[in-house]
Amino acid sequence: MAKKNNSIHPILILLGFIALIITKLVEFITENILPILTILGLGLGTFLVYNILKQRNKQKAKRQPNKESTKQANVPFAIKNANEKPKNDYSDKSAIDTKKRGIDLKVDELTSPKLEISTPIITDKKNEKFVVKEYTDNYITNESAFDEQIQAESITTKTIDEEIRKYALTKYPKDHSLQEYIYKEQVDSKAFMTEALDLESKKFAIEKYPADYSLQEYVYKEQIKSKDFISNTLDIESKKFAIEKYPNDYSLQEYIYKEQVAAKSFMDKATEREVKEYVVKKYPTDYSMQKYIYNEQIALAPHKRQTIKNQLDETIIDINSEELDLTVEHSIPNTEMTLDPPFWSHTYVYSYDEINHATPAQKKYYSFFKNKILNGEFVDIQGYTNYAFILYFDLLNEYEKHQDIKILEKQFKLLGECCPKTKSYALISLQDFLRKKGDSDSRSRLEELQDTNYQFEHGFSNYDPDAFKLGKKYKDKLDLSQQEVTWLNKFENQYNVFTSIEGCCISTIKQYLLILKEINKKLKKVPTTVAKEVDFFKQAVFEIKGISETYWGVYDQSFLKKRVESDIYNTIFRRVENSVRDEFGHKRKVGEYTYYEYNDEFEKRIGYILNELISELKDNVEKPDTFTQIELNAQNVNRWKLDYKKLTDSFLKNEMNHFIDGIINIEVTNQKNPNIENIFYESSKFIAKYDKVQALKYYAKYIYYDLKSKKFDNQQLTTTIQKSLFTTNEQLVEFQSIIGKLIQTSNIEEALDEISNIYVPKRKKIILDKTQIKEVEKKHTNTVELLNEILVNESVEFEVNPINNENKDEELEVSFGIKTKTNLFFKSEIDLNKVQEQLVQKIASNSFWIHQNEVEKFALDNGLFKNQLIDSINEICAEFLEGQALIEEEEANYIIDESYYLEIVN
Repeated sequence: MAKKNNSIHPILILLGFIALIITKLVEFITENILPILTILGLGLGTFLVYNILKQRNKQKAKRQPNKESTKQANVPFAIKNANEKPKNDYSDKSAIDTKKRGIDLKVDELTSPKLEISTPIITDKKNEKFVVKEYTDNYITNESAFDEQIQAESITTKTIDEEIRKYALTKYPKDHSLQEYIYKEQVDSKAFMTEALDLESKKFAIEKYPADYSLQEYVYKEQIKSKDFISNTLDIESKKFAIEKYPNDYSLQEYIYKEQVAAKSFMDKATEREVKEYVVKKYPTDYSMQKYIYNEQIALAPHKRQTIKNQLDETIIDINSEELDLTVEHSIPNTEMTLDPPFWSHTYVYSYDEINHATPAQKKYYSFFKNKILNGEFVDIQGYTNYAFILYFDLLNEYEKHQDIKILEKQFKLLGECCPKTKSYALISLQDFLRKKGDSDSRSRLEELQDTNYQFEHGFSNYDPDAFKLGKKYKDKLDLSQQEVTWLNKFENQYNVFTSIEGCCISTIKQYLLILKEINKKLKKVPTTVAKEVDFFKQAVFEIKGISETYWGVYDQSFLKKRVESDIYNTIFRRVENSVRDEFGHKRKVGEYTYYEYNDEFEKRIGYILNELISELKDNVEKPDTFTQIELNAQNVNRWKLDYKKLTDSFLKNEMNHFIDGIINIEVTNQKNPNIENIFYESSKFIAKYDKVQALKYYAKYIYYDLKSKKFDNQQLTTTIQKSLFTTNEQLVEFQSIIGKLIQTSNIEEALDEISNIYVPKRKKIILDKTQIKEVEKKHTNTVELLNEILVNESVEFEVNPINNENKDEELEVSFGIKTKTNLFFKSEIDLNKVQEQLVQKIASNSFWIHQNEVEKFALDNGLFKNQLIDSINEICAEFLEGQALIEEEEANYIIDESYYLEIVN
């Protein structure tokens, strides 16, 4: 019998151990359930994100198997929305590089990356493959892209112009969408070039791009625009230079001209006399090269500039031509003066401690450099900025010991000449030190350092804040004093349609300077000056709570004071400008500034004197020259009426030539006026009672200019005037013939010559055939005998019928080769009478506004009241404009909404 084993089975021990572990694990999980769940959640989330990204990368790799296929995302007609049609952006011609550098522009430069596929598109199935391949990545439906591709393919079968068809197929042999686009663009451009009138520009464009009509059109338009620019240029010297350089290319002429004018202006203001003399001598006719070389020389250190000058100075004596004793006593060479800076690669310097990383040679040179700067001597560090910035921090450390801001400023200025990059850092440090001091002298000095003009003038900045101001621009041209330049530089130059005309701007400048001088004379009696009054407003502005809250802490005090100063001087300039506008007959006025809450105070201290002087000195305004008159009349189409009224008011019958010369002058100064024909229509009516021939000549000129205008009005002279001009039908018929010929040929000189002979008596040569007379006598013997009996007893009078003088109020219908009809411009539903039509057109031609006084005079001249006339027009047009009034009242004017006007005209 075997002996019983009482030991515990190993498996039971293992199970017990596992149970213990599970129990402990359950306890741990129970106590830390939240952290565990969080960890599991993060792990699961990371796993899911990883798998999603992995799947997307696989899909992307399938769609874009190589780098070339990824370029299709840039196809311009590929879009993300499946409901949208593919867009073709190849019409954007802004991509053309318009720089006139002789660059050969090609059509490929106007398109996106090449759209090439491996298999030519021949059948619908292949088109389908093309669309699926091209548009898969851009989320466009294969069906819509397929339809567009098939539709675009029609160019190969429906086109008429074989030349352009072949061009499009050659350009994009595998993309029918681009073929269609190129075809349409070329056809339109070919039509344009066919009708182009300027043969010179047309020939140039065709020779430049013989096979591309689109680029021909572009080049043609550029040439026309540049040709017009060059023809109107004023600088003859620069114009001649540009034409000689590019005799056949107007675009490059324009570019060179502008470059020359800008460079010429720059050289006029150049201050370095020696450098200026050098560049002028080297390039006497090319201002662009003068400017380029001048700037290069200025960028060099002064001693290097001098070396170059001496090398090229022809005044240096040629020692080979004479035997001279050139021996001199030589001093012991100073090796320090010729010490060159050791190479030191650029690093960012944040403190003086960077010197500790320098080599012994670099440290030695730095010591030399510092001593020179402390002694006030310039050193050329040859672009190694590390030396300069270490010295910058070294000087800051020295300042902490001596605390003399003037010494530091002097050192910083010299350091800035050696290394310009230190200027801005030095300026900031100086401003910070002055702010910390806080005393009155420091605050005053701080204001100077914050002034951009002071920074530029004293070498702390390369930015000239006055570069584009009036004082800087006209200093040399008007020979202005420094005080006058300062007055003009007090405010930013805000160009407008009036001051953009140089003659208007110069007249305004001269009047502004004159009035400022006179204001100062009057204020000295108080005693004060304009500058002192401006200082008053500079201080007063900080007493206003609103201004303090708005600007204090955001803009510093000096900025706000300068803003107030600028506003006051600008207001004076604008008031003067308005007075000059009045004298020049320019109706529109420019607005004026306000001075926060001190507008009333300004009027009490300066404004009233300013207004008085403007009125007193208005006769001193410089009169506009011819060029200025032309530009002003182009802006204000009715401005000619001022000069015309002066002529008619002062008209004397025995001084007819004075009137004729005046009209000639008005014609010259209105060459850019789109309504120039009205001058001669009014002149013809006025002079008719004094000079018939001159009246007809003016009417012929009216027709001549009317034909050139946007619309042919063909206004007829009134019946009364016509009857006074023509005493027989023969005269009228002859004048009709002359006008008809003028309409066909536009030869105004020939027409004027023929009109001079209308009233000259015409002699007619009559040839009698005696044989025919005898035959008639035989046939009518009895009739003759009967008439003889009657004539013995009575006399019969035969009269030449003049033009019918009845119905004086009606117009005699005269046709000059162009048929007109009643109510030509307005729609047939709008039944306006002649007076109403004339008023509406009068307002429309004057930029859709008119002064009420002018309407009142017009109405009275036609036997009506102003309100009666306006209301009748609005009543007729109301139904057509859905109850809205055509003519509305705005202050002292009547205005017409342009959109309403377009609704009632044909």
